[in-house]
Formats: sequence, C-alpha cells, structure tokens
Amino acid sequence: MKDAFLEKVFNEYTSKDLSQHCFVFPTRRAAYVFRQKFLKNNGKTTWLPEILAIRDLIERLSPYPIADDLVLLLLLHSVVDEYEKDIPLDKFFPWGKILLNDFNELDQNLVNAEALYHQSIEEREIDVQFSLSEEELQDVAGFWKLFSKKPLSSLQQDFLASWKSLPAIYKKFKEVLLKKHLSYEGMTYRIIVEQLKEGKLFLPWSKFVFSGFYALSVAERSILEELSIQKKADLYWDVDNYYYKNPLHEAGLYLRRNNFLKNEFSWQHDFFKEIPKSIYITGAPLQTAQVKWISNILKDKLADPSFDPVNSVIVLPDEAMLVPLLNSLPEELKGLNITMGYPVKHTRAGNIVKSFLELHKNVKSTSSGSYFVRQHAENLLSLIDNALINEGVFSKAFHQSGQLYIAADLLSSQSTAISFVFEPLTDFATLEIVLNKLIKFYTDQLKGGNNLEITVADYINLSFKELFATLRQHAAKLTIKMMLQILEEGMLTVKIPFTSEPIKGIQLMGFLETRTLDFDHVFILSVNENFLPAVAGGKTYIPYSIRKSFKLPLRNEQDAVYAYHFYRLLQRAKVVHLIYNTEAKSVSGGEMSRYLLQIAFELNEAKGFPVKLFFNLVNTEAIMQSENTISVKKDDVVLTRLKELYIKSENVKGFSATAIADYVACPLRFYFKNVSRIRKPDEEDREISGKVFGNIFHKAISNLYKGKKEIDNAQFVLVKKQIDEVLDQAVLTVYKKTVTTGNDLLLKGVLLDLLKKVVDLDAQESPLEIVGLEQVYSGSLSLDNTVDIAISGYIDRVDKVKGVFRIIDYKTGNDIINNQLDIDTLFTNPNKKVTLQLLFYSLLFKSNFPGQPIKAGMYKLRNVNTGIQWINGGNVLTDELLESFKSALLKLIGDIFNSNIDFSQTDDLKQCEYCDFKKICNRL
Repeated sequence: MKDAFLEKVFNEYTSKDLSQHCFVFPTRRAAYVFRQKFLKNNGKTTWLPEILAIRDLIERLSPYPIADDLVLLLLLHSVVDEYEKDIPLDKFFPWGKILLNDFNELDQNLVNAEALYHQSIEEREIDVQFSLSEEELQDVAGFWKLFSKKPLSSLQQDFLASWKSLPAIYKKFKEVLLKKHLSYEGMTYRIIVEQLKEGKLFLPWSKFVFSGFYALSVAERSILEELSIQKKADLYWDVDNYYYKNPLHEAGLYLRRNNFLKNEFSWQHDFFKEIPKSIYITGAPLQTAQVKWISNILKDKLADPSFDPVNSVIVLPDEAMLVPLLNSLPEELKGLNITMGYPVKHTRAGNIVKSFLELHKNVKSTSSGSYFVRQHAENLLSLIDNALINEGVFSKAFHQSGQLYIAADLLSSQSTAISFVFEPLTDFATLEIVLNKLIKFYTDQLKGGNNLEITVADYINLSFKELFATLRQHAAKLTIKMMLQILEEGMLTVKIPFTSEPIKGIQLMGFLETRTLDFDHVFILSVNENFLPAVAGGKTYIPYSIRKSFKLPLRNEQDAVYAYHFYRLLQRAKVVHLIYNTEAKSVSGGEMSRYLLQIAFELNEAKGFPVKLFFNLVNTEAIMQSENTISVKKDDVVLTRLKELYIKSENVKGFSATAIADYVACPLRFYFKNVSRIRKPDEEDREISGKVFGNIFHKAISNLYKGKKEIDNAQFVLVKKQIDEVLDQAVLTVYKKTVTTGNDLLLKGVLLDLLKKVVDLDAQESPLEIVGLEQVYSGSLSLDNTVDIAISGYIDRVDKVKGVFRIIDYKTGNDIINNQLDIDTLFTNPNKKVTLQLLFYSLLFKSNFPGQPIKAGMYKLRNVNTGIQWINGGNVLTDELLESFKSALLKLIGDIFNSNIDFSQTDDLKQCEYCDFKKICNRL
C-alpha cells in the first residue's frame, strides 16, 4: 500500500546510515513487518538497524529481567504473609494477581504508591502530604468519607486494615525482587525512567525512532521526553483529522492530550475525506453464521483478479472465533498468515486437562476413602473417549452409583488404559507423572488424525513442563490442591501461538495486533459491544475516585484506545466488511458496537465523506445451506448402547419426555446428553439461580400437599397457614442454607407469593383429590411389534377434580402452550416441547390407568394469575388423540434406532444459544 504508515516511516530512512538506530513499535508484528521492508530493499546492501517492540526494548534496557507471573505471585505471597498471616496460597492467587496488576500499573504511571495507599482519613493531612489540587483532593476525600464520621462495619474494618498494610507490602516486595535481581514490567519502566534522567542508563544506540504509538503511559512518555531532550529520538504519529480535530470523538482523546503533537507533526492526514470507501455492515446470528458469511464473501473476492490477498486482513476481536473460522474458509484460499494466539481453554485438549484438574480439585476424602464428583468423572471420560463409559467396566461402575459421588477406588481399579487418571495424587511427582501420561494418552489417540489438537496437546505439555520447573522449587510449601489451582490458573492464560513468518496471503489477526498496519481490504468479525470496545481491563483494588485523583487510566480512556485503533485501521482501507452478532443474549454476543452506529451517523456522503454504506441482515437459512454439520453415525457400538438404554428390561428407565424433546431440538444434543451422558459439572450454588428457584418451588408445593388425600375448603385454609414453614424447609433441603439478606431474600419473597397464589387458585377447584406428587410413572411401547421400548416420566402432580384426572406441571420459565394441537408439528417444532411433554405424561398415565378421563396443563409461574393453562383447550384428551400421539412418538423412536439416520446437529441456531454442547459444535 502506497500510503501505508510503516512504508512512510521506512522511506524517511532509506538513504541514512542506520547502524546506530533503534526503531521501536507498539507490537512485535509491526516490528517484523518493518524488518521485512529492509530485507526486500531491492537487493541493496544496507546495515540492518535494531527493530524492536516496546516491550522488548524495555527488557533490553533493564538491568533486571522481568520474572514470570507465577514467580512474582509466589514471592508476593511470601511478602504478604508477613503482614496478613495464614492466607493459603490457593486463596491468595486470585487477589494476588489483582494486587500485582495494581503495583504494575502504579509503576508504569510513576504514581507515588505510598501516597496512594496512605492510611490517613483526614482531608487536611492528605492535602499537606500529597500536594493535590482542589479537584483531586475532593476525589480522595469522597473515598475516605466512606469510612469516616460513622461506625465501621467489620468488612470496612478488614478493608482498612489491609489497605494500611499495602504501602509496606509494596515497598518490601520491590526490595525482595531487587535482591533476587528480578522485576515486573512496571517496576522495570520506573527503573529505566529514573536511570535515564540520572544519566546512569547505558543506551546501545544513539538514535531511537518511535512510531505508531497512541496511549502512552506516564513512564513511556517520560522516556520519550528525556530521549527527545537529549536529541536521541524521532517520533512519528499516525493521525487523521476526522477524529483528532473533533473534540468529542473518543478516538482522538490521547492525541489531543499529547504534548508531543504541536501544530506541525509527523503525520497528520485527511484519509477519511481523501480515500473513497465502501463499508458493508452485516448482522449475522452467532459464530457459525458470521464465519460462514465471511467465507462466502472471500470466495467471491478470490474469483476477482483485482483482489490482492496480501493487502487484506481478517480481524478477530473474539479470539474464540479462530477455529470456527479456519473450519469455514473457502478452499480457494491458498495462503493464510495467522499471527494471533488461540486460547487453550477453547480446545478439546484444554478441556480434557481442565476436567482432570477439576476432578481432583473437588475430590472428597473421608474415613472410608476418597470420592469423586460423579459428573466430573463422567465428563473427563466422555471428553477422552465416549466408549469408556458406553462399554465395559466403566459403564457398570457408573450405573452402580446413582449418587452425586462415586468411590475413587472403584474407578481406579478398573482394567482400562485410562484408569490411572483416577489414582490418588499423593505428591508433586505423582501429579506431574499422571498429567504427562494423560496428555500422552490423548495424543496417541490422535495419531494420524487431528493435527491441530496434537499441536495443542504438545504445547500444553511444554507449558506445563515450564510450570512444573517453577513449582518444583516451591513444592515443599504447596499442597496438591494448591498445585491443581495453579495449573488451572495457568490453563486460562496459555495460548497456542499460531505464527507464520512469510507475509503471504490474507492476514488473520487479533484486534490489537493490527496496530500501525494498513490494508486495502479489512474484514472484522464480532463487531459487538464487549469486543469492540472490549470490556474493562483487569480487576483492581484501587477505587474509581482514587484512580481519578492520581490520574490512573479509567474506563473511558480504555475505550478511547480501542476507538483509535479501530478508526486508524479503517482510515486507509478501501473496502471494509464489519460483521456483528445479532444474537445479543448469546455468550459471544452483546449489542452491536457503538462504532457501527457512529459510522452510520457520521461517515457518510451527506457529511462530506466519500464513504458508501451498505447494510445487511443475514438469516440462518442464507448461510447454512453449504454448512458441513457435525454428525455421529450409528455404528454397532452406538446401536448397542441405544438398546441398553431404551429396550425394556429390569432397571431400564427408557425414554423420558425431556429426552424426546432433546431429539426434536437437535439429534446431536440428544446423543451427547442422553446416549454419551456428557454432563456439565455440578457447581455449588452461591445464590438462588433459576434452577434452584424452580427446585425450591417444586419441593415446597409438593410438601404442602403431601399426605393429603382430598382437600376441601377447610383444609385449604390450613394449607395456607403452613406455607411459610414449608417454604423454609424447602429452602434448607434444596439450597442447603437459610436465607436472610440480599437478592436471595427477595427471591424467597417471590416464592412465598407464588405458593400462596397457586394454593388460592387450587382452592377454587375444591374439593380436590391428590392422586400423585412428584411421582415416576413407567410404561412401554411396542416398536414394529418386535421389541418393547421403555418409557418413563416424572410428573409434578396428578389430581382429580369432578371425576377427571388432571396432569399438572409447574413451569418457572417462559414456556408456552400452543392453542392449536397439531400432533405432527410436536415432533418437528422444538417450541412445542411443553405440549409434547404433557401428552407424553398423559400417554404414560393412561397406560397405567386405562379408561380414565384425563386432561393436562401447566402452571406458568411467570403468569400464575391466569391459572392453569390447558392443552387441547382444557378438554378431556380422547383415546384417538393419544393414539395419534403414540403413533407419531413411535415413528420418532424408530428414527432414533434407524442406523441409516445419523445423530446430526440442528440447522436452527436458536437451539444452540443455551445448549451445553455449543463449544463442542463450534456454535458460540
């Protein structure tokens, strides 16, 4: 590109002696691209200057190497332990990271840490000691007023005690690091600034060229200022007047503050007014639709001879999009240069290791032995190999235990190649050996298969070797649980470096890697809030008012950084495709980015910009026609498993209404959930979630009517008096704790109101005869007159009013009952699952009580005042209707057993939004 920023910088120095020059850029990618320009300099022999990213420059200049985060945290813990006694390392790590991040930020911005952490709560003393301005003093005073002039709570007292010790911890921590000749990044910046100003810093080069920087920290600005004063620095900025001269545009915030930028500077442009652009803004649902859409666009572009892939970039603000995108790119794309890391946590190998760590972290030890959480064990085996559960001894072991926990001895004693993962982790060496064996077992399975997963597993192994080398030095004071916690924390930060040196084909980058680089064609996915701009940076213990008074970066300044790099990437581009996720409630969603609204409002021809805007919304059908769906074939192993689960025999529960609904929604989901039995790990409920809320209600309403046969008006009065006590018991049974404060107390109040309303509505039907509460009903269906299929259902309530049996379900969600009862659509439309469920229960009940009149409905608790919502208009369900339902159900069950019909994923992406298996299917 003729006017590319790096090209302009390069042209400034083509005829100069650069042997004593050091070029400094914000990123290593920019440094690499700039170095390539010298290597391709028309065959001329030149002295290659030093070319570095800013982080590499700081490490080269520093007299102390920057230590790994793990080393820093272990050393920080030893310092904190002198002031805050007996904090276990596994408890310390989460808030130790935050504290380390705060120290780093204070040093990078040359803040007086002792002043910031000072314990004085008197504004006069703050004023005298800190020399703050009036506005800054008000910010500090506002913070301390939270703790003064009123009695302190125990939480405030604990906070103040910790706050007062932070100056000493900060000082001591740096002393420990200096003795060990180590540092952290911010500390290194501060040391360099101090030595540079004192003339003590050795500079290997006589000239520094800083190019493409934007939001300088105070330390970075001080380094540039001092080198400029010494006539050792050239500075180049990349600025467009569109955002620079507009005082309200966030992208120009740091530029307008920049004292280096005078009336004349290098360089200031009007690219947005000079370069015609076509900007396409496209909304597409979820990850799959976005990557498929961009694949279709690229396929058309590659057929155009004028399209230059080398001057094109695909940008992924959401790094989780990398693998789905790679799996969707068109075959016509011959060259792709990936220069971003992919998080291990998004890979199958990463999930296997994480499941192993979770399994052993949550092991329960008792006098009778050790016990694993059953679902953790099932998940680990399912990720490694489904057959380990579906066949043989593991299947028997799991079927023998219907409880939450399963004996570790029972699993480790089984004769399989993977039983070692259940052996007890007694010491550091055992943990290292078992983890290495697990990774090797997985890679051996993949030989000749998924090369990407093999690479990931090898990289995990390499990363863990480095972690273990560090941990080995501290093993004496680490428990197994601490080590597991450290390894799990490490897993969250490990990224597979997809790097390729030759610059060829389309570039594929993370958003911040695009800094200083320019392209004719720009494709950006996930242009949604929370990705562009990204959510606020790391957590901090420094309150907003204190951050503001000491001029530390705030949220609006981080947004300004993202805004600048977004618009800078667009300013030289000619064709731009901005694709956002229309499913705002999904994990990878959010509202469309504010940048899209800003472009639509400001960057248009009516405002004097040569920009043509095109808007498009993509529906699922438009992008799914050529999608290769994931499917599981019904081989002999799968068919045998289906027979074990669903053909009637002793202890076989068979098909449930939920399993049938799963199949209707997505056959692959049915396979994962009901055949392979993959489950999400159980998590401790820290508050009343939607699931807990529903379970408490079900338990309470059942207990209210328990033991009662026929309830008349007088008995309903007694039932109402028991509601408070019964609700308390249900909370204790389900939630395992009492509720006294906060949001839980509000939800308990909602539950109390709902129970009263349901009892009042039931009282209107008095007398009401209770037939069954939370009862399991079983039955069977004859498939092709050759085999009996087991079915069963857990019915919330069966009662009898005026001679008619009523099947009633309680729903806490937003479920609906369709007015029209079309049997065929029940098995094709997932939105009719409640009607399907109620007819399933009715069929079960009828098979146990033939000849009895029944009807079925639900209490929709979100709209409880409407009373029971009935299927079939509240009419009795006829034998003909239930026979019709039975025939359609048998046809679907026949499809499940049909070896020619694979378990394939649904084409309806709406069903993927809250699915537990969307990561496996790459449908985030």
